[in-house]
Amino acid sequence: MCLEFSKIQNSNLEFAYKNYSKLIPYIGKFIVGDKKPYEYLVKSIENFINQEELIELLKSNNFQNCSYRNLSGGIVAIHSGWKL
Repeated sequence: MCLEFSKIQNSNLEFAYKNYSKLIPYIGKFIVGDKKPYEYLVKSIENFINQEELIELLKSNNFQNCSYRNLSGGIVAIHSGWKL
């Protein structure tokens, strides 16, 4: 099982989340004094593959019974697969 930030599949929620994501580095700077790790986090989420691409990656590496479940509208997803 794998819990990852993922691709939002609702355009309204995606718009709101993308605008919120722009604030994350500044919130990080305010709370911990450094925004660079949070800039990296936002960029890595944007560049990560989508749910279906991760399923295909699992299958191409001999995982079986692969599936995913979106949480919070796809902000995060739980992927699962069995390697027998």
